[in-house]
This record gives sequence, structure tokens and C-alpha cells, in this order.
Amino acid sequence: MSIDNYLPSERTNAVWPGIHGNVRREVQQLQQHDISVRLVNPSLEGHYMLDSATQARVNDAIDQWSRMPHFADELFDELPGSRPWADLSKRAIALHAFYNTGELEGPSAGIDPECMDWEIFNGLSARQTALHETPEKAASILAKYDAFFAGESMRRGGDRYGLSAHDYIAGSVDRIADVTRANAARDIIVKDALKNRELYSDRGVVVASYGSGLAEPIFWTANSLLDQGIPVDAIHMLDNDTFALAASVSRAQVNGVDNIVHLHRKNFIKQSPAEILGTGTVDYADLIGVFEYIPKDVHGYHMAANLLKQVAATVRPGGLIVFGNMVRDRAQQKWFEGIWPKLEQRYIGEVIAIVEEAGFSRDDLEIVITEGEGIYGVYALRMPESVEDISQLSFVQKKLGKVILRGMPEY
Repeated sequence: MSIDNYLPSERTNAVWPGIHGNVRREVQQLQQHDISVRLVNPSLEGHYMLDSATQARVNDAIDQWSRMPHFADELFDELPGSRPWADLSKRAIALHAFYNTGELEGPSAGIDPECMDWEIFNGLSARQTALHETPEKAASILAKYDAFFAGESMRRGGDRYGLSAHDYIAGSVDRIADVTRANAARDIIVKDALKNRELYSDRGVVVASYGSGLAEPIFWTANSLLDQGIPVDAIHMLDNDTFALAASVSRAQVNGVDNIVHLHRKNFIKQSPAEILGTGTVDYADLIGVFEYIPKDVHGYHMAANLLKQVAATVRPGGLIVFGNMVRDRAQQKWFEGIWPKLEQRYIGEVIAIVEEAGFSRDDLEIVITEGEGIYGVYALRMPESVEDISQLSFVQKKLGKVILRGMPEY
């Protein structure tokens, strides 16, 4: 397949709310200043979709629920089958329901429940690592995961609008946004690898997924590369959440790429990534889903820039860092805030400023905004020929790393 043919399919999406006018105007303003930013609609082919009538009912119901204060508990009470998923909705494993909606019966369908007991962390399992916490914390998190893996069907029952938990998951714009964000990142990486195919005639691609959590989209990317004849030598997964990493190993097996997955149970916010992976060892660094957790204050601004520099030290000259950030103005905002953890939404210009604060040129940045649901920006930063190897993290980053992790639930 040629490079030109491996482009996201353009389509008009009448189902989803589309990009907010403020975001569209920012894109147009940036384009006038010769910033490489464009709107894309990555293909949703192969992903589960509700029929149009059910989708319309979900849209209306989400609008009605979002008008009520503290609606989430009331919603989950009406859909008791959703409670095991809801109790983990602020942890990475909950994204499994987004990535595999069509297969979803219980919340964990498609993940081997035995993964919690696989001794894959220096001889320890995810369950055993939890026991290193305080007894109260360990009991709480283990009970939630046990309930998650034992959860009954999310397709049964109905709320006051006659909808199931599965309907809400399948029909929310956040589910579609996570899929299109993943596909946009995949398209960027695969297109770049095809363009530079000669680099991989003697070796395979090396990918690093930072804050990988449940990293299924990076497995999609790896399989897309393999389908195009591009070998993949390694997928490095760095995270501190052992349950998400264990579940991702299970999903790597389903996707047929577990033989090239390397786990790193590390807090890369507090430890230099180059100390973990080495300098200049990675072709594509995936930071999707990380920036939203970095505070928007001035300290967070510097921390985000420093993190980019730290990750850049692991990427080979000419390689890419691919990362994302939710835009400031979007549909279903109140629904999102009621269901998901607090995430930092940013203007595109704010992300560009972080890139420049890190010492990179905006000329090396490619930006795509997913237009159909209008929620995410995906940023691809090209590494120059020489990247400073920063061996020491800043004092601010170390302190903020501790604060951020302390604020994450049972983490």
C-alpha cells in the first residue's frame, strides 16, 4: 500500500456533535500563522456502533442526566450491572470498555481474569503489589478489581430511559473520541514508518508507550505496522499501575504481540526516562493520555515541557513523540466531568507554548484535531538531529510527580 493510500478516510459524521466553533476558529487562526494543524476524521471501520435510533436515545438521555447535580451515583444505582465498571472508571482498566465495546458483556470481557495473579513484576503479581500498600487500601482496591472481573452483563436492565450501561458506553462521545484519538496517532506513526521504510530494512521499529495503562491502541498500531510489512522489534510499556499493565499483557496476547512487549513498572514522572530505556533507543514515543494529568498552573506548564525534553532524550533523531490533549471546548462536558476524573483541557496554542518551552520548534510539530466528535488534539513532534540528554529531573518535576501520584485514586 502506498503512503498516500494510508491516510484517514474523510467522512461527514452526522451522528456525533462535531468540533466546537471555538476550536474550529483556533484551528483557522493557527493555519493563518503557518502552523501545521488540520482537522481529521480517522476511520471508525471495524468498531462497534449503535444503531441510529438507539444512538439518538443515548444522546437525549445523556443531555437529561447531565442537567442533574451529582447524577453519576443515581445513574449507576439505576444500572446496578454498571457498578463494577463505575467503581474503576477513574482507572486505566476502565478504557477496556471503550476499546472493545462490541465484545463487551461483563466489564472485563476479553481480559484474562488470571492476569491479576501473573507474577510479571519481578516475581510479584498485581495482586501482590497491592498488598504492599496499607491493609485498608489493599482491601479496597482488590475488592473493586475482583468485582470488576466477576461483573455481570452490562447489556441487561435499563434506566428510566430504557438504556443499558452498554448503551451509554457505546454511545458517549468520549468512547468515540478515545477510538479516533488512538486511530489518529496510529495513522501518523504508520504513515511516517512507510515514508521511512528503508530505515527498517535491517531492524524493526521500537515503540515506547508512556503512561500506557491499558495500552491496547499501541497494539493496534503495531499490528498496522506489521500489516504494512514494517517489522516491530519492541513495545516498551511504562506505567506504575500494575493492574493496568497486567490487563494490557492479556490484551497483548489477544492482539498477538505479547512476544515483543516489555514491561517497565516505573514512575517516569519522577525518574528520567533515559535512565529506564537509554538514550536514543526509541523510534516512536507515545504519550497519549498523559498531558491531561499535568496541572495547568505555571509549575505544571514547566513540568510538561521538562517531561517532553526527558522523553525526547530516548527518541532517535528523526523519530516522533506522539501525544494528545483534550481541547478546551467540547460536547458532553458535564457528562464527562461527572463520570471521569478531573483532566486538564487545553487550547491548542497552550500545547504549542509547552512544546516551545521545551526548546523545540513549532515547525517540527504536526497537529491533527479529531473533527467528528471534536474532543482531542493529537500532536506529533519530530526530533531534531541533536536532542539534549537531561539526566537529572528538575526539582519542580520531582515534587509535582509526588503530588500528582498522591492525588490519583489508590495509586
